[in-house]
Amino acid sequence: MRRLPIELWNPGIWLTLAPRQNWPKKKLDPEDWQGFQKQVERAEAYLRTHPPSSKGVAIFAGRDTWKFLPLEATVEDAVHWGTPNLAPLLWLWEEHKPYGIVKVSQRRAQFFLYWFGEMRVLEDNEYTPAPTKKKDMGPVARAFGVRVSRGSNRDVFEHHQEAQYSHYYRQVAERIDRWCNAEHLESLYLLGPGGVITAIQKKIPLALHERVVPIQKDLGWASKAELHRRIERIVAKHERERDTDRVETLLSAERGVVVGIDETLVRLQQGKIRGLVVVKGLDESLNRCGDVCG
Repeated sequence: MRRLPIELWNPGIWLTLAPRQNWPKKKLDPEDWQGFQKQVERAEAYLRTHPPSSKGVAIFAGRDTWKFLPLEATVEDAVHWGTPNLAPLLWLWEEHKPYGIVKVSQRRAQFFLYWFGEMRVLEDNEYTPAPTKKKDMGPVARAFGVRVSRGSNRDVFEHHQEAQYSHYYRQVAERIDRWCNAEHLESLYLLGPGGVITAIQKKIPLALHERVVPIQKDLGWASKAELHRRIERIVAKHERERDTDRVETLLSAERGVVVGIDETLVRLQQGKIRGLVVVKGLDESLNRCGDVCG
């Protein structure tokens, strides 16, 4: 199999690769070591002339291979040589689940997909109420010189208007339900004025409530760039709180909890683990033994 290195680093700190070139030397024969150095120099030269604007990059480089991938997510600085090591990318894939963003108002619903730090517009729907007759105006009120609507006609008009908005909120809730189930969204953030958010939440199926995060902020004025900036902070905060809650729930359980590498591995081999929490950056070496291990 042709040897390929995978190099991951963050823009701005890629020069730290130079001191790290020493770490694989003991594992490589002289020919491989020369090839490794050549590819690192190649990557450094490319980044000098093509400074990346993304938050991170992944480079697959070899004698007959060059693949440069910009990443809209922060990655740890690392260099690998040999059979392609996809573990760092799998970590990224696991950490960056797709999220749904729905920004609503009384007349508009915008759907965004937020994934790997990027936000893409999927739908932008304007709601137009069906035409209805105007409120029947009564005689001029002497005190103010304006007409007032008659009681029964005003009630009919307002009831008709409420029914239209209720239909609109139901449509948004049904669209959210279909989208979350079809795309297996990790969470969905529902942004908008408090009254609109509450009305839509009431029409979302109960089974989906745990995945819907209400954000009662009227951001109708915000541009896509400003919305993206705010969403980044909201998502990061929600992920920290969710991860903390999962760990605390796990550790507070009175039974059925295993802590530590050795015992966890034993339970995994026995097929007794339902959920697993692993600390990122855990660097351990494991060996698979054959029949001699018993």
